[in-house]
Amino acid sequence: MTVHFKDRSAASITPDEAQDWISSLIGTKRSARTVKKNWIAASKTVFGWGVEHKYLPRNPFATVKVTFPQSVKLRETQAFRPEERRTILKAALAITDTDTPDKAARRWVPWLAAYTGARPGGGLTTTRSSGTTSRLASRCRTPLPSPSSAVCGTSRSMRPCSAHSYTPAPCWKPGAPITTTTGHTRGSAG
Repeated sequence: MTVHFKDRSAASITPDEAQDWISSLIGTKRSARTVKKNWIAASKTVFGWGVEHKYLPRNPFATVKVTFPQSVKLRETQAFRPEERRTILKAALAITDTDTPDKAARRWVPWLAAYTGARPGGGLTTTRSSGTTSRLASRCRTPLPSPSSAVCGTSRSMRPCSAHSYTPAPCWKPGAPITTTTGHTRGSAG
């Protein structure tokens, strides 16, 4: 933006110029979806803040849009196929270097996801020890909102994820400390 609108004030940008600039960002290196999600969203937010605080008379990005074709679904579900699941779990078992929390997570997160149905990016790698409860013979992990979501005041739906007593050794050992990918130990699994 600073290159395209060099030596110009934010107030001097017209909606047509904003649309032209946004359109020029789309190409082989950057998709329309990326431009919409990042550049348009950020520009609308920043210029909207300027209007709200009376630094700008109008938001030139308020009506800027990009269109892109609906993505074609090549599969009826996002679930892994059996051969894909086997490949992922075999690769996880092949990891022997678990010296760091990140390397260890590459081994145990796929197994926990396979046994619990939790999503690796949300339910498994963001749980805290305060989310561990005992229910009957199972060790249950209930994903808790991340600190950032609590700050933002948003809520997320939670679902319990059980790590059963038959969870194999490479996954989760009863009583073993749970170490996050950032290296913090969070209680125990038992």
